[in-house]
Amino acid sequence: MSAGQLDIEVFLIDREPFTVTTTLLDHNTWDLTRARHKWPTAQDAPLTWMGFLAWSAARRTGKIETSLTWELFLSECLSVQRPEEGEEEIVTAGPIQPGAGQG
Repeated sequence: MSAGQLDIEVFLIDREPFTVTTTLLDHNTWDLTRARHKWPTAQDAPLTWMGFLAWSAARRTGKIETSLTWELFLSECLSVQRPEEGEEEIVTAGPIQPGAGQG
């Protein structure tokens, strides 16, 4: 679980997808709200955790209006996900050369 910056792609109904970057403030808002509402932990409800962080960061950065409450965000959100990292580069090693003392 990240306690620092986290990039999250957000897909809302009738809006262009966008990416937000969370800060400590968004994670702290999650911690306090989760405790107040007795929500499950991030490990037990990862989609709620990621969605809430995305909502908090989107409001903070102006990507969505501050009047879009968490409940409204849930009803308009199609999905949230970590951005694709791209294809992993596959590196193959050449033949292993015996080192000194190896036979």
